[in-house]
Amino acid sequence: GDFYTQTYGVSVFDIDFGSVLTNSVVLEKTLYVSGSIIKSYDGASFCEAGFLVSPEESVISATTTATRASGNITSTGKLTFTSVGYGTPQNSIVVAFTTGGTAGAEVVTVSGLTVSVQIQTGVSTSAQIKTALEASAPAMAVISVFKDTDGAMAAPATVTLSGGTGGSLSSGSYQYRAVYAWTDNFGNIHRSNAQELATTVSAVANDSFSVAVPSLFITDKTNVMVELYRTQVNGTQFYLSTYALNNTSAVFTTITDTTSDATLATKEPLYTNGGVLSNDSFVTSKAITVADNRLLMGGVEGSNRVYYTKEVQDGVGTGASDFLSINTGAKGGDIISLKGFLDGCLVFKETCVGFITGQFATDTGIEVSLKYDVISEEVG
Repeated sequence: GDFYTQTYGVSVFDIDFGSVLTNSVVLEKTLYVSGSIIKSYDGASFCEAGFLVSPEESVISATTTATRASGNITSTGKLTFTSVGYGTPQNSIVVAFTTGGTAGAEVVTVSGLTVSVQIQTGVSTSAQIKTALEASAPAMAVISVFKDTDGAMAAPATVTLSGGTGGSLSSGSYQYRAVYAWTDNFGNIHRSNAQELATTVSAVANDSFSVAVPSLFITDKTNVMVELYRTQVNGTQFYLSTYALNNTSAVFTTITDTTSDATLATKEPLYTNGGVLSNDSFVTSKAITVADNRLLMGGVEGSNRVYYTKEVQDGVGTGASDFLSINTGAKGGDIISLKGFLDGCLVFKETCVGFITGQFATDTGIEVSLKYDVISEEVG
Protein backbone atom coordinates (compact mmCIF):
# COMPACT_ATOMS: atom_id res chain seq x y z
CA GLY A 1 0.00 0.00 0.00
CA ASP A 2 0.94 3.66 0.04
CA PHE A 3 2.96 5.28 2.85
CA TYR A 4 2.82 8.87 4.07
CA THR A 5 5.83 10.53 5.69
CA GLN A 6 6.46 14.04 6.94
CA THR A 7 9.80 15.56 7.87
CA TYR A 8 9.07 19.19 8.83
CA GLY A 9 6.17 21.47 9.72
CA VAL A 10 2.45 20.94 10.16
CA SER A 11 0.20 19.53 7.46
CA VAL A 12 -3.57 19.61 7.14
CA PHE A 13 -5.26 16.47 5.96
CA ASP A 14 -8.76 14.98 5.83
CA ILE A 15 -10.03 11.90 7.63
CA ASP A 16 -12.89 10.53 5.55
CA PHE A 17 -15.37 8.32 7.41
CA GLY A 18 -17.64 8.12 4.37
CA SER A 19 -16.22 4.83 3.12
CA VAL A 20 -16.81 3.07 6.42
CA LEU A 21 -19.97 0.99 5.98
CA THR A 22 -20.09 -0.45 9.48
CA ASN A 23 -18.37 -0.14 12.80
CA SER A 24 -18.51 -2.19 15.96
CA VAL A 25 -18.20 -1.73 19.73
CA VAL A 26 -18.28 -3.95 22.79
CA LEU A 27 -20.74 -3.30 25.61
CA GLU A 28 -20.69 -5.62 28.62
CA LYS A 29 -19.02 -8.52 26.76
CA THR A 30 -21.39 -8.28 23.78
CA LEU A 31 -20.21 -7.10 20.35
CA TYR A 32 -22.56 -4.76 18.47
CA VAL A 33 -22.22 -4.11 14.73
CA SER A 34 -23.84 -1.11 13.03
CA GLY A 35 -25.94 -1.28 9.87
CA SER A 36 -29.50 -1.22 8.62
CA ILE A 37 -30.15 -3.81 11.32
CA ILE A 38 -27.85 -3.56 14.33
CA LYS A 39 -26.46 -7.01 15.10
CA SER A 40 -25.08 -8.44 18.32
CA TYR A 41 -22.67 -11.28 19.04
CA ASP A 42 -22.44 -12.90 22.48
CA GLY A 43 -19.84 -15.53 21.64
CA ALA A 44 -22.48 -18.01 20.52
CA SER A 45 -25.17 -16.24 18.48
CA PHE A 46 -24.90 -13.52 15.83
CA CYS A 47 -28.39 -12.06 15.61
CA GLU A 48 -30.41 -8.86 15.59
CA ALA A 49 -30.00 -6.69 18.69
CA GLY A 50 -33.25 -6.72 20.64
CA PHE A 51 -36.33 -7.67 18.64
CA LEU A 52 -37.49 -6.34 15.28
CA VAL A 53 -41.18 -6.95 16.04
CA SER A 54 -43.40 -7.52 19.04
CA PRO A 55 -46.63 -9.49 19.59
CA GLU A 56 -49.47 -7.55 18.01
CA GLU A 57 -52.15 -6.77 20.59
CA SER A 58 -54.88 -6.78 17.95
CA VAL A 59 -54.42 -10.49 17.27
CA ILE A 60 -53.83 -11.71 20.81
CA SER A 61 -56.97 -13.63 21.73
CA ALA A 62 -58.04 -15.18 25.03
CA THR A 63 -60.91 -17.66 25.37
CA THR A 64 -62.33 -19.24 28.49
CA THR A 65 -61.56 -22.94 28.98
CA ALA A 66 -63.43 -23.64 32.20
CA THR A 67 -66.40 -26.04 32.15
CA ARG A 68 -69.26 -26.87 34.49
CA ALA A 69 -69.66 -30.17 36.33
CA SER A 70 -72.72 -32.37 35.80
CA GLY A 71 -74.34 -35.67 36.76
CA ASN A 72 -77.73 -37.41 36.83
CA ILE A 73 -79.98 -39.63 38.91
CA THR A 74 -82.09 -42.16 37.03
CA SER A 75 -85.01 -44.29 38.12
CA THR A 76 -88.29 -44.48 36.19
CA GLY A 77 -87.70 -40.80 35.64
CA LYS A 78 -84.35 -39.06 35.05
CA LEU A 79 -82.94 -35.75 36.27
CA THR A 80 -79.66 -34.13 35.14
CA PHE A 81 -77.87 -31.65 37.41
CA THR A 82 -75.32 -29.05 36.27
CA SER A 83 -73.16 -26.84 38.46
CA VAL A 84 -73.78 -23.11 38.35
CA GLY A 85 -70.08 -22.43 38.83
CA TYR A 86 -67.11 -23.46 36.72
CA GLY A 87 -63.93 -25.39 37.34
CA THR A 88 -62.70 -28.35 39.34
CA PRO A 89 -64.21 -27.19 42.68
CA GLN A 90 -67.63 -27.94 41.20
CA ASN A 91 -66.69 -31.63 41.09
CA SER A 92 -67.37 -31.73 44.85
CA ILE A 93 -71.10 -31.00 44.50
CA VAL A 94 -73.32 -33.83 45.76
CA VAL A 95 -77.06 -34.22 45.06
CA ALA A 96 -78.82 -36.74 47.31
CA PHE A 97 -82.40 -38.08 47.52
CA THR A 98 -83.47 -39.25 50.99
CA THR A 99 -86.64 -40.99 52.21
CA GLY A 100 -89.37 -39.70 54.52
CA GLY A 101 -90.86 -37.00 52.30
CA THR A 102 -94.28 -36.47 50.77
CA ALA A 103 -94.91 -36.43 47.02
CA GLY A 104 -95.65 -32.88 45.88
CA ALA A 105 -94.18 -31.45 49.12
CA GLU A 106 -90.54 -32.50 48.81
CA VAL A 107 -88.15 -30.78 51.22
CA VAL A 108 -84.86 -29.31 49.95
CA THR A 109 -81.89 -28.53 52.22
CA VAL A 110 -78.45 -27.23 51.24
CA SER A 111 -75.28 -27.62 53.28
CA GLY A 112 -72.15 -26.34 51.57
CA LEU A 113 -71.92 -28.16 48.26
CA THR A 114 -74.42 -30.88 49.24
CA VAL A 115 -78.02 -30.54 48.05
CA SER A 116 -80.47 -32.96 49.72
CA VAL A 117 -84.07 -33.62 48.67
CA GLN A 118 -86.40 -35.56 50.98
CA ILE A 119 -88.83 -37.44 48.70
CA GLN A 120 -91.53 -40.09 48.88
CA THR A 121 -89.66 -42.99 47.34
CA GLY A 122 -91.35 -44.60 44.36
CA VAL A 123 -94.06 -41.89 44.35
CA SER A 124 -92.37 -38.49 43.98
CA THR A 125 -91.83 -37.81 40.29
CA SER A 126 -88.90 -36.15 38.54
CA ALA A 127 -91.20 -33.23 37.66
CA GLN A 128 -92.18 -32.73 41.34
CA ILE A 129 -88.56 -32.90 42.50
CA LYS A 130 -87.50 -30.39 39.81
CA THR A 131 -90.25 -28.00 40.99
CA ALA A 132 -89.06 -28.32 44.61
CA LEU A 133 -85.44 -27.68 43.68
CA GLU A 134 -86.26 -24.63 41.57
CA ALA A 135 -88.25 -23.20 44.48
CA SER A 136 -85.10 -23.30 46.65
CA ALA A 137 -82.85 -20.27 46.16
CA PRO A 138 -79.89 -21.90 48.00
CA ALA A 139 -80.14 -24.94 45.70
CA MET A 140 -80.32 -22.81 42.56
CA ALA A 141 -77.16 -20.99 43.66
CA VAL A 142 -75.32 -24.30 43.44
CA ILE A 143 -76.98 -26.31 40.64
CA SER A 144 -79.44 -26.14 37.77
CA VAL A 145 -81.75 -29.08 37.04
CA PHE A 146 -83.07 -30.53 33.80
CA LYS A 147 -85.87 -33.11 33.55
CA ASP A 148 -84.83 -35.71 30.99
CA THR A 149 -87.71 -38.12 31.65
CA ASP A 150 -90.78 -37.76 33.85
CA GLY A 151 -91.48 -40.66 36.19
CA ALA A 152 -91.23 -41.88 39.78
CA MET A 153 -87.88 -41.56 41.56
CA ALA A 154 -86.41 -43.81 44.24
CA ALA A 155 -84.50 -43.01 47.42
CA PRO A 156 -81.86 -43.21 48.72
CA ALA A 157 -79.93 -42.10 45.64
CA THR A 158 -76.80 -39.96 45.33
CA VAL A 159 -74.70 -38.45 42.55
CA THR A 160 -71.42 -36.50 42.76
CA LEU A 161 -71.06 -34.09 39.86
CA SER A 162 -67.99 -34.41 37.65
CA GLY A 163 -66.40 -32.98 34.52
CA GLY A 164 -65.73 -29.49 35.85
CA THR A 165 -62.43 -28.15 34.49
CA GLY A 166 -60.62 -24.84 34.64
CA GLY A 167 -58.18 -22.90 36.73
CA SER A 168 -58.05 -20.64 39.73
CA LEU A 169 -59.04 -17.25 38.38
CA SER A 170 -61.51 -15.04 40.20
CA SER A 171 -64.68 -13.58 38.74
CA GLY A 172 -64.02 -10.26 37.03
CA SER A 173 -61.90 -8.61 34.33
CA TYR A 174 -58.30 -9.40 33.45
CA GLN A 175 -55.79 -7.86 31.07
CA TYR A 176 -53.07 -9.71 29.16
CA ARG A 177 -49.84 -8.62 27.52
CA ALA A 178 -47.43 -10.82 25.61
CA VAL A 179 -43.67 -10.36 25.23
CA TYR A 180 -41.02 -12.20 23.23
CA ALA A 181 -38.02 -13.10 25.41
CA TRP A 182 -34.59 -14.55 24.71
CA THR A 183 -31.66 -15.40 27.00
CA ASP A 184 -28.19 -14.73 25.59
CA ASN A 185 -24.96 -16.64 26.18
CA PHE A 186 -24.26 -14.62 29.33
CA GLY A 187 -27.66 -15.24 30.92
CA ASN A 188 -29.09 -11.79 30.13
CA ILE A 189 -32.79 -11.80 29.26
CA HIS A 190 -33.77 -9.68 26.25
CA ARG A 191 -37.43 -8.72 25.92
CA SER A 192 -39.48 -7.20 23.12
CA ASN A 193 -41.88 -4.29 23.26
CA ALA A 194 -44.74 -4.69 25.74
CA GLN A 195 -47.83 -3.41 23.96
CA GLU A 196 -49.42 -0.35 25.55
CA LEU A 197 -52.89 -1.71 24.83
CA ALA A 198 -53.81 -5.00 26.44
CA THR A 199 -56.32 -7.69 25.63
CA THR A 200 -59.13 -7.49 28.22
CA VAL A 201 -61.22 -10.55 29.04
CA SER A 202 -63.89 -11.42 31.60
CA ALA A 203 -63.67 -14.50 33.79
CA VAL A 204 -65.99 -16.45 36.04
CA ALA A 205 -64.83 -17.98 39.30
CA ASN A 206 -62.34 -20.87 38.84
CA ASP A 207 -61.94 -19.99 35.19
CA SER A 208 -58.88 -20.41 32.98
CA PHE A 209 -57.93 -18.95 29.63
CA SER A 210 -56.36 -20.19 26.43
CA VAL A 211 -54.34 -17.33 24.95
CA ALA A 212 -53.15 -17.32 21.32
CA VAL A 213 -50.12 -15.11 20.62
CA PRO A 214 -48.62 -14.59 17.13
CA SER A 215 -45.50 -16.72 16.78
CA LEU A 216 -42.21 -14.94 16.04
CA PHE A 217 -40.67 -15.65 12.63
CA ILE A 218 -38.65 -12.48 11.87
CA THR A 219 -35.57 -13.32 13.92
CA ASP A 220 -32.14 -14.97 13.84
CA LYS A 221 -32.57 -16.01 17.47
CA THR A 222 -33.29 -19.56 18.59
CA ASN A 223 -35.20 -20.75 21.66
CA VAL A 224 -37.28 -17.59 21.89
CA MET A 225 -39.94 -17.74 24.59
CA VAL A 226 -43.40 -16.18 24.53
CA GLU A 227 -44.08 -14.71 27.96
CA LEU A 228 -47.66 -14.09 29.05
CA TYR A 229 -48.29 -11.35 31.60
CA ARG A 230 -51.60 -10.80 33.39
CA THR A 231 -53.15 -8.47 35.92
CA GLN A 232 -54.88 -9.61 39.06
CA VAL A 233 -58.67 -9.42 38.83
CA ASN A 234 -59.74 -5.85 37.94
CA GLY A 235 -56.09 -4.77 38.37
CA THR A 236 -53.65 -2.67 36.33
CA GLN A 237 -50.18 -4.07 37.14
CA PHE A 238 -48.87 -6.99 35.07
CA TYR A 239 -47.02 -10.06 36.32
CA LEU A 240 -45.55 -13.08 34.54
CA SER A 241 -48.30 -15.70 34.63
CA THR A 242 -46.79 -18.35 32.35
CA TYR A 243 -44.73 -18.83 29.19
CA ALA A 244 -44.13 -21.21 26.29
CA LEU A 245 -41.51 -21.85 23.63
CA ASN A 246 -42.14 -19.85 20.45
CA ASN A 247 -43.94 -22.23 18.08
CA THR A 248 -42.33 -21.69 14.67
CA SER A 249 -44.41 -24.48 13.12
CA ALA A 250 -47.67 -22.61 13.64
CA VAL A 251 -49.00 -19.09 13.14
CA PHE A 252 -49.87 -18.82 16.83
CA THR A 253 -48.26 -19.98 20.05
CA THR A 254 -51.09 -21.07 22.36
CA ILE A 255 -50.68 -20.82 26.14
CA THR A 256 -53.12 -21.94 28.83
CA ASP A 257 -53.30 -19.72 31.92
CA THR A 258 -54.63 -21.23 35.13
CA THR A 259 -52.64 -19.13 37.64
CA SER A 260 -54.53 -17.81 40.66
CA ASP A 261 -54.27 -14.16 41.69
CA ALA A 262 -52.52 -15.16 44.93
CA THR A 263 -49.80 -17.02 43.02
CA LEU A 264 -49.56 -14.30 40.38
CA ALA A 265 -48.68 -11.72 43.04
CA THR A 266 -45.47 -13.67 43.78
CA LYS A 267 -44.35 -13.72 40.13
CA GLU A 268 -41.97 -11.42 38.24
CA PRO A 269 -43.51 -8.05 37.33
CA LEU A 270 -43.59 -6.85 33.72
CA TYR A 271 -40.49 -4.73 33.11
CA THR A 272 -42.62 -1.69 32.18
CA ASN A 273 -44.40 -1.62 35.56
CA GLY A 274 -43.72 1.68 37.27
CA GLY A 275 -43.53 3.64 34.02
CA VAL A 276 -40.35 2.09 32.60
CA LEU A 277 -40.09 2.69 28.85
CA SER A 278 -40.98 -0.25 26.66
CA ASN A 279 -38.23 -1.77 24.52
CA ASP A 280 -38.36 -0.78 20.85
CA SER A 281 -36.35 -2.12 17.93
CA PHE A 282 -32.85 -0.66 17.53
CA VAL A 283 -32.68 2.18 14.99
CA THR A 284 -30.78 1.86 11.72
CA SER A 285 -27.34 3.32 12.42
CA LYS A 286 -24.07 3.84 10.53
CA ALA A 287 -22.24 5.02 13.64
CA ILE A 288 -22.35 3.39 17.09
CA THR A 289 -20.32 3.85 20.24
CA VAL A 290 -20.47 3.25 24.00
CA ALA A 291 -20.84 5.88 26.71
CA ASP A 292 -22.25 5.88 30.25
CA ASN A 293 -22.72 2.09 30.07
CA ARG A 294 -25.07 2.53 27.10
CA LEU A 295 -25.01 2.00 23.35
CA LEU A 296 -25.25 5.24 21.32
CA MET A 297 -26.43 5.16 17.70
CA GLY A 298 -26.58 7.69 14.88
CA GLY A 299 -25.62 8.42 11.30
CA VAL A 300 -28.87 7.82 9.47
CA GLU A 301 -29.03 10.06 6.40
CA GLY A 302 -31.33 13.01 6.99
CA SER A 303 -31.52 12.45 10.76
CA ASN A 304 -29.76 14.66 13.29
CA ARG A 305 -30.62 12.54 16.30
CA VAL A 306 -28.32 10.40 18.40
CA TYR A 307 -30.25 7.56 20.03
CA TYR A 308 -29.12 5.79 23.18
CA THR A 309 -30.21 2.65 25.01
CA LYS A 310 -31.23 2.20 28.60
CA GLU A 311 -28.32 1.76 30.99
CA VAL A 312 -27.11 -1.85 31.07
CA GLN A 313 -28.18 -3.85 34.13
CA ASP A 314 -27.05 -7.25 35.39
CA GLY A 315 -29.18 -10.05 33.97
CA VAL A 316 -31.06 -7.75 31.59
CA GLY A 317 -30.44 -7.43 27.87
CA THR A 318 -29.69 -4.01 26.38
CA GLY A 319 -32.97 -2.21 25.74
CA ALA A 320 -33.56 0.49 23.12
CA SER A 321 -36.38 3.02 23.14
CA ASP A 322 -37.56 5.50 20.51
CA PHE A 323 -37.96 8.06 23.32
CA LEU A 324 -34.26 8.03 24.28
CA SER A 325 -32.48 10.41 21.92
CA ILE A 326 -30.97 13.89 21.63
CA ASN A 327 -31.27 16.25 18.66
CA THR A 328 -27.91 17.58 17.43
CA GLY A 329 -29.52 20.05 15.01
CA ALA A 330 -28.98 20.60 11.32
CA LYS A 331 -25.69 22.48 11.70
CA GLY A 332 -22.76 20.53 10.28
CA GLY A 333 -24.81 18.20 8.12
CA ASP A 334 -25.24 14.47 8.63
CA ILE A 335 -23.67 12.54 11.49
CA ILE A 336 -20.61 10.65 10.20
CA SER A 337 -19.18 9.03 13.33
CA LEU A 338 -19.52 8.85 17.11
CA LYS A 339 -16.86 8.42 19.79
CA GLY A 340 -17.99 7.76 23.33
CA PHE A 341 -16.24 8.60 26.57
CA LEU A 342 -17.03 7.68 30.15
CA ASP A 343 -19.85 10.22 30.47
CA GLY A 344 -20.15 11.87 27.07
CA CYS A 345 -19.82 11.47 23.31
CA LEU A 346 -18.05 13.26 20.47
CA VAL A 347 -20.29 13.69 17.41
CA PHE A 348 -18.45 13.99 14.11
CA LYS A 349 -20.52 15.64 11.40
CA GLU A 350 -19.72 16.55 7.80
CA THR A 351 -18.44 20.05 8.67
CA CYS A 352 -18.27 20.25 12.47
CA VAL A 353 -17.67 18.37 15.67
CA GLY A 354 -19.99 18.45 18.66
CA PHE A 355 -20.06 16.97 22.13
CA ILE A 356 -22.91 15.36 24.11
CA THR A 357 -22.55 15.78 27.83
CA GLY A 358 -24.67 15.70 30.98
CA GLN A 359 -26.89 13.09 32.53
CA PHE A 360 -28.68 10.66 30.24
CA ALA A 361 -32.38 10.02 30.74
CA THR A 362 -33.56 7.40 33.20
CA ASP A 363 -35.34 4.22 32.11
CA THR A 364 -38.63 6.05 32.67
CA GLY A 365 -37.63 8.71 30.15
CA ILE A 366 -36.90 11.51 32.63
CA GLU A 367 -34.06 13.61 31.22
CA VAL A 368 -32.11 15.72 33.72
CA SER A 369 -29.29 17.61 32.00
CA LEU A 370 -28.29 16.03 28.69
CA LYS A 371 -27.16 18.60 26.10
CA TYR A 372 -25.31 18.92 22.80
CA ASP A 373 -22.81 21.67 21.94
CA VAL A 374 -20.74 22.37 18.83
CA ILE A 375 -17.08 22.48 19.85
CA SER A 376 -15.44 22.97 16.44
CA GLU A 377 -16.61 24.33 13.12
CA GLU A 378 -13.30 23.83 11.38
CA VAL A 379 -13.07 20.06 11.68
CA GLY A 380 -15.66 17.61 10.47
